[in-house]
Amino acid sequence: WYFLLLLLPWAIAAYLRTGREGRTRKREEEERQRAYQERLEIAREVHDVVGHGLAVINMQAGVALHVVDRRPEQARVALEAIRQASGDALDELRRTLAVFRQPESSAARRPAPGLDQLGALVDAMSESGLGVDLEVRGDRPATTAAVELAAYRIVQESLTNVLRHAGASRARVRVRFAEGWVDLEIVDDGRGRVTPVGAGGHGIAGMRERAAALGGEFEAGPAQGRGFRVHARLPLTEEN
Repeated sequence: WYFLLLLLPWAIAAYLRTGREGRTRKREEEERQRAYQERLEIAREVHDVVGHGLAVINMQAGVALHVVDRRPEQARVALEAIRQASGDALDELRRTLAVFRQPESSAARRPAPGLDQLGALVDAMSESGLGVDLEVRGDRPATTAAVELAAYRIVQESLTNVLRHAGASRARVRVRFAEGWVDLEIVDDGRGRVTPVGAGGHGIAGMRERAAALGGEFEAGPAQGRGFRVHARLPLTEEN
């Protein structure tokens, strides 16, 4: 009994120490997971912002090189578009990084891109040489900022892929609101492929992750007949 009385405090202390260590490991794992998710979100945002800007710049640079000798006035228009696209991309990139660096700053309170900006996005793509038709159906209810941003980025990345890889002349964007969901469909008249052979397809993976994070659905593949189709179905609120 004397031995047991000596052993009991040690056993209790060991049990308490093990519990503390377990809770510490759990907190550390949760912190690592939060840091990973934040890095993943930053990577997605930077990929979409930079990828879109570079795609527009690449397209306009090709136009400028093609016409610089024969039609210098058109080359000037293309160069002006490059200046505008690069400036817009830099401004959006600064705003995006400011949100992550200082979450409580005034930069974080600026409205993120959303469905209201789709018209401007379509206009910018049309100026870059890709004709885009935008069709919106249904009454638009209130949505969350996360849904707005995801919807905008999915459309933006889809059109960026069309511009870079599809060899298309036109694309169609359909937005439909119905029964607590927003349906996004982006179809082009290109080759039916959005990534060159051997590419990793990170843009499609990012779009799928955005939809899944909200409890939505996503699919992408060749369209019937010709071109490529992206379809996403997002809940209008994150609780769905």
